Amino acid sequence: MVTHTLIIGPDKVEFSTPPVTLSIGYASLAAQFTQTPYPSEQDVENAIMAVENCIHAEKLLRNLDSNQKCNDSWIQSVALSTGSQQELTQDKIECLFNDIADIIAGRPKRQGEFPDEPGFIAYVTILRELSHHLNIQTFTLHN
Repeated sequence: MVTHTLIIGPDKVEFSTPPVTLSIGYASLAAQFTQTPYPSEQDVENAIMAVENCIHAEKLLRNLDSNQKCNDSWIQSVALSTGSQQELTQDKIECLFNDIADIIAGRPKRQGEFPDEPGFIAYVTILRELSHHLNIQTFTLHN
């Protein structure tokens, strides 16, 4: 059985199958587009565009498996923030992203809703864009 693993690191995103590396990561994205603690709405739009440009430039990702395994530094925090345990779905990621967007637009944040770190917001943005543009339906958390 082939395992399709994804790692979203500080400066790159790595896929095991096919073996592809994108030159964008949560720390580099946050440094480029995020103000502390929250980015502006325009910052988020610019970050989305940067991620989309990286994804669309890599032709090998066009037929990616719809389930990716992931156990990098932020995935557990995303799972906790969405109420998930072993699997994140595209819908749960979208709901979390929408909550973040609502807070950026002015809704008060509930205590413990998600980490107040630019890297987390950048990570969720990357995860969302990968999910949408590469049709990844689930991210299975593994140890």
